[in-house]
This record gives sequence, C-alpha cells and structure tokens, in this order.
Amino acid sequence: TYFTTSLYDMTEEISCDYSELDSFVIFICMEGSCKMRDNEGNELTVSAGESILLPATTQDITITPEGGNVKLLETYV
Repeated sequence: TYFTTSLYDMTEEISCDYSELDSFVIFICMEGSCKMRDNEGNELTVSAGESILLPATTQDITITPEGGNVKLLETYV
C-alpha cells in the first residue's frame, strides 16, 4: 500500500472533496493555525504541531486559515 501526501501552503480558504476517496485522511499542521469544518458541521481548530484524522466517511472539508500562512500535510491511502 502506498500513501499519497500533499503539502498545502495556503493563505485563503479551500475546500477538499473526498466523496470519491475510500480512505481516512490525516492532516498534520506544520505552520500557523486553521479551522477545519466537515460536511456534518463538525469544526475544529488545528495549530502547528497538531494532527487530525478524518474517517473514511468524511465527504468534504473546508479549511480556513486563521491570520496568516498555514502549511498542512495531507496524507491518505
């Protein structure tokens, strides 16, 4: 099994669509902090050094930077 990892270097809100993905998703915050909101209305703030694991049932997520630059690693199978 191989993992796919992407680096998000962002200053503006983005949305990620996972409706076709049959995998958990892990986000690791490398820099800054952001709010993450999923399709079920769950919301969480993630800061540098913290990780979040989204279950495979997550359909989509909106990521909103909080004041400045945010760097996130996204990993899934």
